[in-house]
This record gives sequence, structure tokens and C-alpha cells, in this order.
Amino acid sequence: MRTPLSFDELDDYLIDLDLDGGDHAAAAQQCEQWAETIAAMPESGRPADLNEADFLVAAAEQCRMLREFDRSVALCERAVATGKTMRYDARAHMAAALFDAGAPDRARQVLAALRAERPANPTLHLFVGELLETAGDLDSAVAWFTRGLLIAQRLENVTSTALLLLARRRVRDAIGFPPDDLDEAAIALSDAFADGRDRENVADERPAPTGRNAPCACGSGRKAKRCCGAAGDRVVSLTSMEDDTVVIDPVNV
Repeated sequence: MRTPLSFDELDDYLIDLDLDGGDHAAAAQQCEQWAETIAAMPESGRPADLNEADFLVAAAEQCRMLREFDRSVALCERAVATGKTMRYDARAHMAAALFDAGAPDRARQVLAALRAERPANPTLHLFVGELLETAGDLDSAVAWFTRGLLIAQRLENVTSTALLLLARRRVRDAIGFPPDDLDEAAIALSDAFADGRDRENVADERPAPTGRNAPCACGSGRKAKRCCGAAGDRVVSLTSMEDDTVVIDPVNV
């Protein structure tokens, strides 16, 4: 099989694997081999948006699905050791494997070190927030969602802003916090989306996709983040980016 030469090609390989109920053990081995292939390439011939660390993270996720948590952690450590910039920070995936392995204290140490570096990727904040939500650490989840939301605003990333607003509201509601201004924005967003669906008379109600790398629930074969997960783009628009304040207007759909 040809080595993927772009992040989208790697994504497509992993999506097809999930849809076909593929062999995760073989996929982990394949991704490790691709990492070695990319590492051996001369700098001038390497893909612009993909490196060996990305393949090692992909292999780690396959091992996590196999519940081979020690191997998953080791692969993430190898990815970090490359010193390469990754699309998805390996330490977040390392923390996920550590939580799964029953080592929550070490997982939180990894995430604390990651947070101290003040990463500027809103998708990373969404991933970590959902990870902490699943682990039952709701206060920390809210903190990650909130910081990710502020970053998404500054980047004018409407989709991430919408997803982080909704995630933050969900967890704060579970804790029992009264709605704040951001929660009210999330409620308005949910209402706008629901109203838009009603106006379209959507007959096939689709469950909201969960997980940024999960196949979209609509059955398109695309990842949720590149399919229905982008729905926020068509139901809200940002009208103010000042003073870390989210102001959204529902958009007719």
C-alpha cells in the first residue's frame, strides 16, 4: 500500500478502516511502517503537512482500540520524542491511553504539562475536554472547553466555537452551574439549529456525531469533523470578537 502523502489521505485510510471493521493490529503495524518510511525520506521529499509523528499517533490510536495501552503510550512517547509538530498533539492521546489503562494520576500530569504550554489549537481543547468529561473530571473539562472557546474566537473558527460552546454548556449543566452568558449563547445556538432543521422539515433525524475522528453518523463515509460536525458554520455567525466575548446571531438555513 502506498504511503499517504497528506493528512487527508491518512484520514481517509483510517475512515475506511473503521467503516470496514478493519484489522486494527495490522493498521497499527502499517502506520508504524509508514512512520519509518517518512522518517527515512530526505527533507525535500517529505509531505508538507504530514510527518512520522502523525503516523505514530495514528498507530497509538489503533493500539488503544485494541486495548494495548502500554504500547499506545510508548508510541505517543516516540511521537513526542521526534520533536515534530503534529496535527494532533501526541500527549493528549497518551493521556487517553493512560486513563484507559487505569493510570488517571499520570494522565492528569501529562495534561497539566500540556496545558502549561498554552497550546493554541481549539480542536485539541475539545478533545481533552471530552476526555476529562468521560473521566468524570467535569471542572477540568470546563476549563479546557472555556480556554479552547476563547482561542477559537480569536481564530474566527466558527465551527470550533460552536462545538466548544455546546460542550461547555453540557458539562456546566451536568455540574449544576446556573447559565452564564456563554451558556445562553450555547442555548441560542441549539435553538437556532433546531429551528433550522424544523424549517427544512428534515425527515431523517441524525444523531450528533461524537468524537472528532469518528465516522459521521449520516453515513457519508467522511469523518464527523469534515461532515455534519461542520454544521455550526451554517447556523451561526460571530458578530463580535472583542474582549473574549461570544456574540452569535442565528442564520436562516
